[in-house]
Amino acid sequence: SPPSLAPLARLQVSINTKLIEVAAADQGDGSYVVSWKGDAAGRYMLSITLHGAHVIGSPTPLHMHAADLEITRAT
Repeated sequence: SPPSLAPLARLQVSINTKLIEVAAADQGDGSYVVSWKGDAAGRYMLSITLHGAHVIGSPTPLHMHAADLEITRAT
């Protein structure tokens, strides 16, 4: 399936699945915060490009693991 994109003016973040959402936030100081979330455990490839060129270390494997289930009982 085609990658999902979270475009910015110069920075783009993509992942090779539609099961995971990716985003990048410009911090206004030359840095970005990249985040991802999803409900599907698995191995994916995360790509980050700046002005169309991969940044150092991109693409990189992203391993999503199932979260521990926490159940609380309301009384």
